[in-house]
Amino acid sequence: ITLLDTNDNTPEFEKGTLYEFKANCSAGMGSKIGSILAKDPDDRGNGQVQYHIKNVRPNLAIPFKLDPDTGDIKVSEPLSYGKIAFFVEARDQPQNPSESRFNVALVTVEIVCQSIEDIEFIGAPYEFWVGADAPIGNSVGQIRTTFDSNTEEEIFFDLLHSYPEGVPFAIEERSGIVTVIEGLNKFDRRCYEFETVVSYLPNSEGKIADQLTPEAYNNLEKIIVTNVTIHVIKNNFMLLRGTNSTPIEFKVKENKPNTLIGQLKFQDFQEQCEADEKGLPPLISVRGDRNRGDRQVFTLNGKNRTRYGRRFIRDVGGD
Repeated sequence: ITLLDTNDNTPEFEKGTLYEFKANCSAGMGSKIGSILAKDPDDRGNGQVQYHIKNVRPNLAIPFKLDPDTGDIKVSEPLSYGKIAFFVEARDQPQNPSESRFNVALVTVEIVCQSIEDIEFIGAPYEFWVGADAPIGNSVGQIRTTFDSNTEEEIFFDLLHSYPEGVPFAIEERSGIVTVIEGLNKFDRRCYEFETVVSYLPNSEGKIADQLTPEAYNNLEKIIVTNVTIHVIKNNFMLLRGTNSTPIEFKVKENKPNTLIGQLKFQDFQEQCEADEKGLPPLISVRGDRNRGDRQVFTLNGKNRTRYGRRFIRDVGGD
């Protein structure tokens, strides 16, 4: 008795019926931009799946070639900026073609034309604060760029320093996330200054910077550099810092020239970085302006010691 398989299963796409990929318009012929996969649990030809592109419109030119056996999508013509959508049919291969079953997925490919020379940091230069009791693995901050990643190009982050004793921080080369890698209580510094370097590696799909050969690592193209400052806040240190949304406020009566409005004792982080062991800077006071009769709120910038005033709507200068 020979038990024959019946073609009673339809190919099912592994990731659903919607696939989205990105490709750079500089991608060369034969460059792989993505892959699709459908599975059929039937036996032999009944479970063998082949893939074919089905145009959305008959006159739509598709600059990609689909491997019928592997489902790999590769560049077959020069690319131009835009978005291309097409259907991919996954069909099994029974002995009797009239018994074949199939499924269809929609594939969209976004073609970007970003130049490596146009990449910039978002929010640079960077300044992060971390508590002295932060555990190992704690995230300090993230370095971000305008790079739009795709399968053929990748960037890597590196954190450079000149401290002979080493540093308790490291950066994840793909995501740009800075984390604590050693106990901060082992280090005396309260301020660390780094340079973050972004390197470019073409055709880097599936590679990790640590797995590159020394020659390949040295050949990484350094494209942009910025500064990163990390402040370690001690447990017994009170940080007094005003912002535009929550300013530090002082009130003073009118017609009181040279009146002491208030006094701030704060940590000057720039001085802390320049001379890590000098301690706190002297007290800084803010006094009223004899030429201004209106009531004001003064905010003192804790980094560059500048101040600015914000007028109240009610003018009391004439009384």
